[in-house]
Order: sequence, then C-alpha cells, then structure tokens
Amino acid sequence: MASDISKAHPPGEQHGESERTIRDRSDVLVVPARTGYTIIMIPCTIFFCLLQVSFAVDRPGISESLHTWFLISALLALILPWALAYRQNYPEAVFGIALISTLLCPYEPLFLLIALSSLVARRMPSRWLTTCIIFALAVCCWSQVRDALQPYGASVWHSVFSPDTHGDIPIAYSDRARTVIIALSASAGLAVFVVSMLIGLHLRSKAQVQLSDAKARAAAQRSQILQNDLDGQRLADAIAAEAHDTLAHTLSLIALHAGTQQIETLRLRRLMSQNDQKDGDDNPDAQSANTLIESIETRNQDIRQQAAKAMREAHAIIDMLKHPGKAVFHLTDTGDNSLTRDSIDQLLADARNAGASLNTWIDVRDLDQISPAAGALAYRVIREGLTNARRHANEHACSLDLKASPQDGIHIHITNPTTVGHAHENGIEEMATDPHARTSAGGNGLTSMRERVESFGGSCEYGTDEQRLFHLVVDIPVR
Repeated sequence: MASDISKAHPPGEQHGESERTIRDRSDVLVVPARTGYTIIMIPCTIFFCLLQVSFAVDRPGISESLHTWFLISALLALILPWALAYRQNYPEAVFGIALISTLLCPYEPLFLLIALSSLVARRMPSRWLTTCIIFALAVCCWSQVRDALQPYGASVWHSVFSPDTHGDIPIAYSDRARTVIIALSASAGLAVFVVSMLIGLHLRSKAQVQLSDAKARAAAQRSQILQNDLDGQRLADAIAAEAHDTLAHTLSLIALHAGTQQIETLRLRRLMSQNDQKDGDDNPDAQSANTLIESIETRNQDIRQQAAKAMREAHAIIDMLKHPGKAVFHLTDTGDNSLTRDSIDQLLADARNAGASLNTWIDVRDLDQISPAAGALAYRVIREGLTNARRHANEHACSLDLKASPQDGIHIHITNPTTVGHAHENGIEEMATDPHARTSAGGNGLTSMRERVESFGGSCEYGTDEQRLFHLVVDIPVR
C-alpha cells in the first residue's frame, strides 16, 4: 500500500482555488498528494485490477453478457485508477468511484483501499465518514471472498493455495478446504482494510500536528507583530511625554519671562515719560529707570537662554523621531532629571527667576537611598506640577510641599490659586472629575502624569477645592 506524506500549510498560503474552497470547511485537512506516490499508485492499481479480470475471464461456462462485462471491466481498469491523481481535492468522489467499481467489477480492493486511506486522511471523523468506512470494509471483504468462491483457474486465491498437477489431474476441493480458503480470503480482506485505515489515520494525525505547528507559528508571528507595535506605541508615548515635560516646562519659563518683561517695559515707559519732565542725575525716577533697564536686560538674557534650551530640546525630540533606536538612550533618566538637592534647587530657581512666587516646605532625607526610577519620576512630577501651577496661578503665590525619605516614600503636594473663569477655561474642574479629560492647557500632561505614577505603583490626585485652590497630590513608593 502506497502512502502519502502530508504537510499542512500555514494559514494564508494559497494552493489553488479548489483548495482554498475546502479550507473553509471545519472537517477538512489539507494533505498534499505527492506526485511520486501517484506515479506508483496508478500503474499498480491498473495491474492488479487487470490481473483479477484476467482470472475472472477464464471461468468456464460464463455467459456472453458476463464475458462482455468482463471486457468492459478490463477497459475501465485502464481508465478509473487515474482518478487517484485527484484524491487531494476530491477524496469523496475518488472513494465513490473506487467503491462502486470494486463492488461491480472483478477488481482487487487495492483501488478501494488507496481511496479509503486518502479519504480518512483528509476528512475529520463524522457520521458520514463512519458510513463510508463500513461500506469500504464490506466491499473489501466481499471482493476477496468473491474471488475465493470461483473455481480453480478463475480465482487468484485458488491459484496460490492449490497444488500443482501440471494440468493432468483436475483439482477437487473438499468442503473443509474451500471453507478454509474462503475464511482466509476474508481475513486477508480485513487485514488489508486495517492497514489502509492505519495509514489514513497516520496521515491525518501527522497533518493535524503540522497544522497545529503552523498555527502556533502564525500565532507567534502575530504576537511578535503586536509586541513590536506595542513597543513602538510605548516609545511614541515616551517621546511625547518627554516632549511635553521638557519643551512645555522651558516654553512656560519663556512665556513668564516675556510677560514680566512686558510689564517692566510698560513701567519703564512711564518712568521715562516722567523723567523727561525732571532734571538731575539724582532723580529717583532716573534711578528706577536704570534699575528697570538692568532688569529687562537680565530678562532678555534669561529668555535667550531658555529659547536656546528649548531649541536644543526640540532638536533632541526630532533626533529621537528620526532615530528611534537612540530614543531609549535619550529617554534614560540621568542626573539632570533625577531627584537631588541640586536638581530641586535648580527647578525652584528657574521658577522664581521667571517671576513665579513660590512658598516651599521641603524635607528630604537620604536621597541616595531612593531608587533612581522613583527619584526621576518625582522630579518629573515636580517639574510638571510647577509648570502647571505657573500657567494657571497668574500672579498668585504657589506652594510646594515635598517630603522624601527611604522609609516613608516621596510625597508631593503642589497648590496654586485660580479664578473660576480661569479654572473652567483650562479644564481644571473637568480634570478633577474626569481623569481622562484632555485639554490644550495642560490636561494631557496631568493625565499622562497620573498614568505614569499609577503604573509605578503610586497615587496621583488633583482637583480644585471650595476656595478655588488647585491641588496636586502625588505619593510615590521608593522601590
């Protein structure tokens, strides 16, 4: 019995229109038919069918109609086995042809057994398949018994097991001997049927294993694609957060410097107009004007420095977008954005130099024992909180309460007053009740901050109270 080597193809691979059609059925397994096996199967099937027909024709005393049918069977034996070439896509049709031809024609069951093996390999268990198997078993045994019931010379079985008398003495069988030969032929039919079933089941199990492997590989590929997309999204979110944390902070300082400079310029203009009406170098208005000029020059220098810093930060963000591979290195927290006494002093100095009024209560201990990740997150929270406070507080004083220790963790509380109209305009009230609200004035930064703090295992709450004070309260573990 020739066998097929099965190989299940992964989903998405195309193998012709007919194969794509049967893939849609849940009871179908694709087991490709090897051309080499087909070349062997067809000639062998033709040979054994013709062999059986040749014995049947030698039966003495057959009628003319039966002799004609045997001749037709011999002709069909040259044609029907070619159906095995289509067993991959049409196993049911090939099995039906083999079953009917073996039942009606004096054929060996090889044709039927090959078709049965192909059908079992390519179709999942079902009531219909069980019916086909039962019919195949009956026809297979019948074809063998049918040959054993024929007289000597018209039977393959009798030719094998009968003694050689060289044609001189007619062979006579006892009833017991004939019964033994018939039983032996039926047993042989059952045996080859079992072998055919085992081959079909082996091909099916092999195809199922390979199909499962193909599905597992496809699932792994999809998982890898999703993981890459997720990593890319995380990187994009990190770059966006970095852009917000750095550029927004620097641009906010520039805006404050520019606003302060505008106010001082107006004051200088008034003093100069008043100074035109007075004489003398010791004029107090002239001295105030000189002081304002020096202050404006200082503000201009601060604006230039902050603008240059903003430009560098913008270039860094653009470079990360151009070279994502370097983004991880750029996004790694360094000493410049970690929680140290120097970095805290620099943040407060930048805010005060920009004209912000700050009240601070700072109690930090053993910062070197706090994990760098927790310190970097706290630094970003303070920077974002001060930026948000300066944006909404206008000329009012803001407050920062910072406590940090390895035992108690990091506690940050930033408050700033705001008016009703200003709070509503900037979406602060909405952010207090809806953590997912995003506004152009800062909701995106606070929402992103809350997500990062909570993902780190901390807590982040913000909102306004009855006195129109906006509170940002953050607790970060020092793990």
